[in-house]
Amino acid sequence: LNWSAATDDTGVTAYNVYRCSENDDHFTKIGTVATQTYLDNNLLYATGYQYYVTAADAAMNRSRSSDTVVISTGTRPAGSGSNDPGPDVPQDEQMQEELPPGAGSFLDISHHWARDPIIKLSSQGIVSGYPDNSFKPDRSITRAEFVAILAKALEYDLKAGQYFSDTEGHWARDYIAAARSRNIVHGYSENEFRPDAFITREEMVAMIAMALGLSSDQTESVFVDEADISQWARAYVATAYRQKIIQGYPDGSLKPHFHSSRAEAVSIILRALDL
Repeated sequence: LNWSAATDDTGVTAYNVYRCSENDDHFTKIGTVATQTYLDNNLLYATGYQYYVTAADAAMNRSRSSDTVVISTGTRPAGSGSNDPGPDVPQDEQMQEELPPGAGSFLDISHHWARDPIIKLSSQGIVSGYPDNSFKPDRSITRAEFVAILAKALEYDLKAGQYFSDTEGHWARDYIAAARSRNIVHGYSENEFRPDAFITREEMVAMIAMALGLSSDQTESVFVDEADISQWARAYVATAYRQKIIQGYPDGSLKPHFHSSRAEAVSIILRALDL
């Protein structure tokens, strides 16, 4: 990616690059650079992507978003394997050595904005990757996956509890029951949790706030799309923002009904653990 230089009275110090694939419904920050060029190595074959860039100055003021650029990647050459994410250029030994201890063998996070949180929680055994040695940081995360990570992070005792009927035989059943016993999850009804549905950003924030026992009496408006936040989630969102657990998007929005990515979930859980 290449773009024209931005101008500012105090001088532009950085450019933030955001990406959204055709498989996701939101943009994710993928990198920060000091120049007007960014190389994105973590792409799928035969997939469409959108990008935009914002500029920041020394006072941490941010510009409006640039125009969106749309690109599509080519198809994988015959005989080269499945359509798993990975760099177009093979990772050599030098790149592997640059990954800090605890990074495991995740091949798709070396230039990702959430690399450090992923490495930290992975080294603690709280998150894990896929059999192909990827983490898939920009993939949407399910309600079950998020609850399991949260339960591991907070070291919940997985004692028998009250189960949702739609978690019968599910791999995350005990994690969900442990969270339910602590009134962190409530489900869509007494019997329905929808473990394999993707978690929304407001659901994720509410679970984090309840898990930490944060006060839910904050009602101030902090995001430009406040009206889109469900009434039941607004106090949790305001509290989490005040505690700096969430920050929102560069345009001042939360996008409460967008699905959270695996990277976003890991980053937010780590911020919560640091409180």
